[in-house]
Amino acid sequence: MRDALKFCSWALAKKNFVESLTHYRIANGRVQTFNGSITLSSPIDLTIECQPLGATFLKTVESCKEAMHMTMTPGGKLSIKSGKIRALIPCTEALFPEIGPEGREIALEPGLIAALGKLEPMIAEDASRPWARGILISGDRAFATNNVVIAEAELPQKIPGTMNIPHAAINELMRIKKDPSHMMLSDHSATFFYEDDRWLRTALFETEWPDIGKILNRKAEHVYVFSDDFWDSLESLKIHTDEFRRLFIKPNFLTTSLDHNEASFAKIEGLPEGGCYDLQMLRMLKGVAFAIDFSPYPAPALWLGDGMRGAIIGRRF
Repeated sequence: MRDALKFCSWALAKKNFVESLTHYRIANGRVQTFNGSITLSSPIDLTIECQPLGATFLKTVESCKEAMHMTMTPGGKLSIKSGKIRALIPCTEALFPEIGPEGREIALEPGLIAALGKLEPMIAEDASRPWARGILISGDRAFATNNVVIAEAELPQKIPGTMNIPHAAINELMRIKKDPSHMMLSDHSATFFYEDDRWLRTALFETEWPDIGKILNRKAEHVYVFSDDFWDSLESLKIHTDEFRRLFIKPNFLTTSLDHNEASFAKIEGLPEGGCYDLQMLRMLKGVAFAIDFSPYPAPALWLGDGMRGAIIGRRF
């Protein structure tokens, strides 16, 4: 029971705009939650049908050290007895939205969540560009961008259709840490199923994205392979950049200024001329990219990774 409640707790609404969304719904041997965007559902070993207040119910069950006995009181509260303790959990009779899986079924190969996890750090936080607040999946490719870094990852299979999965749902899929066995996809939702009969359903964002192919479908002409020195130097210099986090890529040097006498810098043998970039955006490529072509600057620099490729837009100065 604890595992089922914990699994579903992540889709409990935090605020009481709609009363039922802050409550669990327990019916027909399943527990379900919905926060307005994501729905989580799991089998549960409880025959009572009720809608207990989410946070209070979970904390109470987690605190019980002995066997629990649950009943409904005449006043409509859920009574939990464990050892010498009895707790009463408020319940609601408010209508819980009828939300379930829909659409066509698609079998999924292992590796999907790992690929999405590589893209997650590049998802935009800018609410003015809602299309970039998720990961776009089209065929056997997935895309993410924060409008400075663009990333494309190869998926383990071709998925029919196109969908834009919101960041919140990506985080949930990663938290579950399991590959879903299959999914159901409709025009407005995607539902991911697991072998333990649990599922996650999410609403989808619009799929109208800019033409990323115009940026990525170019050949990297002068590839620089990242060294450990490069990544270590970014860490050393990150507290020394200006308010715009500008970092200049010069032959054999990473430097915070073009004025050598005013700069903090790191010497890196073999580093080519590369232009100016946001240091924090470069740090996002660590563990993702193994090489980059800085030569197109001020056009975006193309980078390469394991089963991935992308671009990073430089700063003008």
